[in-house]
Amino acid sequence: RKSGSFKSNTATVYVGEWVSGLRQGYGVMDDIFTGEKYLGNWNNNLKNGTGLIVTLEGIYYEGAFVQDVLTGHGVMVFEDGTHYEGELRAAGLFSGKGTLTFSTGDRFEGSLHGTWNEGIKITGTLHKNMPTTSPQQHKSKPSSFGKLCVPPHQKWKPIFRQCWAALGAGADGKMADTQRAWDSVAVALASHPTSLHRLHESLQTIPKFGRDSLDSQSYQSVCNYLNQAFESHYHPLGIALRELTGAYNATYSGRVHMLLLTHAVEELHSVAERLYQVVRVLFPALPPPNRDIQLPDNETMVVSLAGILHPILLPKFHSALFELYALYNKTQDDCYWKRLVKWNKQPNSTLMAFLGIDRKFWFGADENQQIWAEHRFSAAVETLQQLKTTFCPMEKLMVIQSTFEQMTKVVRAELGSDYLWAMDELFPVFVFVVVRSCISQLGSEIRFIEDFMEPRLAHGELG
Repeated sequence: RKSGSFKSNTATVYVGEWVSGLRQGYGVMDDIFTGEKYLGNWNNNLKNGTGLIVTLEGIYYEGAFVQDVLTGHGVMVFEDGTHYEGELRAAGLFSGKGTLTFSTGDRFEGSLHGTWNEGIKITGTLHKNMPTTSPQQHKSKPSSFGKLCVPPHQKWKPIFRQCWAALGAGADGKMADTQRAWDSVAVALASHPTSLHRLHESLQTIPKFGRDSLDSQSYQSVCNYLNQAFESHYHPLGIALRELTGAYNATYSGRVHMLLLTHAVEELHSVAERLYQVVRVLFPALPPPNRDIQLPDNETMVVSLAGILHPILLPKFHSALFELYALYNKTQDDCYWKRLVKWNKQPNSTLMAFLGIDRKFWFGADENQQIWAEHRFSAAVETLQQLKTTFCPMEKLMVIQSTFEQMTKVVRAELGSDYLWAMDELFPVFVFVVVRSCISQLGSEIRFIEDFMEPRLAHGELG
């Protein structure tokens, strides 16, 4: 069994597993002719097993496929948020008991037969929903959403099998041994003699750090080594990451649906966890995936899976992932941007009055607009604008923290070095800085931080 990608003469692109030239196992096919993208299992070149489909019309299907046909219990979600969960006889063909929920919240429960375009025969009960103006209502999902497709840990298994085998740990990693893994890495790198002179010096020897214990120096050495290993075209870690990046970007770029965001986030977490298992064979002193440790010689430095791998992985996957965030949050981001443009047409004094900022923070904004704009909170505005140049939650949180520090510096210069913010004073000023920063897709940025932020940061200063 092999994995990879190929294009056929029927305008399709397939990335996944195959056997003897036939699609077999997990794979993703983008059919340009029909406008459908399928993510799921295959058997003998046919969709077979759990999977999902997104169409050019914005319809999302999820369920079990038999010989290329979606059959039995499944999920269907339309572009306006209307969704169905129940029996299907094919994609788009209602055939039995189920629940059809409209974007208004009204729902039919009973027996449904027919197709959406040609008409549905319904025998059952209509449940009316109380009217609501909630902007999130259209994003409600069926209860089985995400449960009828391929779990993230079952995706791209051949890539990890190849990586484990390259470390001498067997196809499933059960024979993993640190010294044997390092010997295998040395053999893998030495098998490309013409590239040895191009290897970073940290990859040219087998390191001894990170095996029994960690301190600040050895932890930094581990991070430096991993940065170089994942960038290498010949190191098993670099080979695995390059193949995973290609598979992920092919899956979640191009023809996408906003509901793929949940799958993309879960898949990236799974990729990070499985790569971290490989990394811990090389550096067994690192903590388990679900644990953080403080370094004995620097208690402010915390070692974790996210701290080690997110700075390496997230920049590689960010483009495809953020496209989904932008699609998912488009309504809210468009509304936010419309208001932002309107507010930025106002002079500083008008905007500060509108936001309810205490006049002691105006610092002459109503007297000389140009001088104030150039010499007051402009440094905080410029700092916050760096949010779009970072790719990891920790980096983005550090930008926000630096923004607060710049704001505090300005305030203390005017009101005294011992001045402390009160939240009802701080928040309006921060909103002012956000407005003047003109950060596009801010809602998507916040959602990204929430999805990938380390849990320990949620209740601390950065959280």
